Amino acid sequence: MSVIETNKSGKEAGLARRWLYTLASYVAVTKPPSVLLLVFTALAPMVIAAGGQPIPLRLFLVAIVAITLGCAGANTLTCYIDRDIDALMERTRKRPIPAKRIYPPEKALYWGLLLTLLSLILAWTINFLSFVCMALGLLDNVVVYSLLTKRRSPLNVIWGGFSGGLPALFGWAAVNNEISFTALFIAALVVLWIPNHIWNLAIFYSDDYKKVKVPMLPAVFDLTPTLRCIAATVLLMYLVSISLYFVGGFGWLYLGVALTFGLLISVGNMYLFFWPSRRNAWLMFKLSSPLPLRPLRRDDGRRVVEVGAMAKDRVVETTVRVRYAETDAMGVVYHTNYLIWFEVGRGEYMRQKGGDYAGFEAQGFYLPVSEVDARFIAPARYGDLVTIRTWVEELRSRILTLAYEVMMQETGQVLVTGRTRHICTDREGHVRMIPKEMRELLGGETGE
Repeated sequence: MSVIETNKSGKEAGLARRWLYTLASYVAVTKPPSVLLLVFTALAPMVIAAGGQPIPLRLFLVAIVAITLGCAGANTLTCYIDRDIDALMERTRKRPIPAKRIYPPEKALYWGLLLTLLSLILAWTINFLSFVCMALGLLDNVVVYSLLTKRRSPLNVIWGGFSGGLPALFGWAAVNNEISFTALFIAALVVLWIPNHIWNLAIFYSDDYKKVKVPMLPAVFDLTPTLRCIAATVLLMYLVSISLYFVGGFGWLYLGVALTFGLLISVGNMYLFFWPSRRNAWLMFKLSSPLPLRPLRRDDGRRVVEVGAMAKDRVVETTVRVRYAETDAMGVVYHTNYLIWFEVGRGEYMRQKGGDYAGFEAQGFYLPVSEVDARFIAPARYGDLVTIRTWVEELRSRILTLAYEVMMQETGQVLVTGRTRHICTDREGHVRMIPKEMRELLGGETGE
């Protein structure tokens, strides 16, 4: 193969990767897990409304595509509306718009409008009632919640929660062209689930909401009244779930499942009420989540040592200015230089924790890098001020894993995330246990 052919194939591969990266960003901004959950809440009522009869394939496909596009469009539009606060919040700053994976932000606006328009057109082809349910859901989520109440009222979740029940009504209306009491009770079940789910998350990230002045209930009121409100909505949800057995004529299997899981959620929230903590709030959030229960993860998917928002004393930050020698002819930082910044970050981490590598090595111990990975999100350029954030991700008896974020100091945009894995050895290269004083200095969680 000639050099020209090699360069051509390399450019084509690079173009394909960029297209895939762009596509992934436009999918991510729709919040696929949320879409999946809402589509399920529409699908279940469709099946129930059919009464055991097969749903016409065309109707089924159009309804599922319509609700998928509607939920994806609403999520995209709310991400566009919240782009300013998303850039400041720890939980959301890596979303596609604040991370500038979709830039300028107006591209996300047009994408969201296109999705919602298509969903309304498809809903109209089903029947008028389905169109009304779709339109009301979009109106409540985008206008009532995101534009009017989210930044103004502690009851924003209540006002915006009605949109969570509209997919269930849409699914029922798509099949039967009517709204029955059974459909209303299913929708009410979803609406009453939302405060428990969102407020527990807001307890966990209350500092984030306070920072951006979003008056989520836990960010405005003390924990006790917040937990009372959560307990009240959970109790109502439990009662509605049991009432569905009588209203909808469901079987004993449904009643058994409703009683069991309702009791589990109720007991969990009672435990949270009497032993309130951010950790317990997080566990209740995950218990009410459709996703599998798992340890707290940062936005980039890696486990952190401490449950709760990252403790301030666990993260060490240092700022550097990009030098000319660190950039290429276009002023863009060399990829390899980020690994150097990782080293700068961990050196500063050791110093701020009261130790350094020299003192560690004087005792006859070394921490060579055995593994390194980095995920590049956006470039840094000559003259930029960048902040290197470093923390202990995992500390075992012989292994230390440090995690890093390199971000723009001015905007908070994340440029690179990564980690390095270190194995403790002696001077001869034999693997040894990390000394106790070093483990205490690093302040991580020790495991075997």
